Amino acid sequence: MLKRKMERVLERWKENNAHHPKALCLFGARQTGKSTLARVFGAKRYEQVIEINLIFDPDAKRIFENANGAKEILRNITSYTHKTVIPGQTLIILDEIQECPEARTMIKALVEDNTCEYIETGSLLDVRFKEIRSYPVGFEQIEFMYPLDLEEFL
Repeated sequence: MLKRKMERVLERWKENNAHHPKALCLFGARQTGKSTLARVFGAKRYEQVIEINLIFDPDAKRIFENANGAKEILRNITSYTHKTVIPGQTLIILDEIQECPEARTMIKALVEDNTCEYIETGSLLDVRFKEIRSYPVGFEQIEFMYPLDLEEFL
């Protein structure tokens, strides 16, 4: 994999999460490597990585429907993905988060629960701001990822 500048941002986010937990939200144009970067980072830094793609797996949106808090969402995630959450050692990647405004709304509860760490990825082409009931202000770090630049290419 190419070395991306955004890797440093992910490393700093992981270090800061020990003291000030937040989800990391990577937005950017399609096909810039957001999902790949999150997967590779997760494989290097966590014992368990659970990825949920909300475009390719639209049924996964049910995980968040009518969920009553973080514990219920985590039970739904483990049931849906058949993967075990290892507290403090699990990264959950919510890929194409713009497809499920309810998931974005629930980030605050998930971060406060502090069982897992979360990376959200999404394309700016389809962000539905009006559908999000409550933004997780203060509970997510938003970063924009751009296409490969010349320095990264070289």
